[in-house]
Amino acid sequence: MLSFSVTEIVDNFQLAPSTVSHHLQRLRRCGLVDVQRAGKERLYRLRLDNLRKSVGQFYDSLNLIDAATERVREREASQ
Repeated sequence: MLSFSVTEIVDNFQLAPSTVSHHLQRLRRCGLVDVQRAGKERLYRLRLDNLRKSVGQFYDSLNLIDAATERVREREASQ
């Protein structure tokens, strides 16, 4: 997996460096990116294992919401 500096990420997403740093810090705290020092720079890399797990949990939550919404609709339609 490739690692990217904040500068490289800023260049690719056209966001302010402070915005990118802020989001990377949050992603790191959530375990979705790893950070590694390389001289004065910090290099960030996605943790695909944790990202897949988080996306899977989000998908499961959406399915639960969808099922609950369908039950409410069915209940309302039968009244």
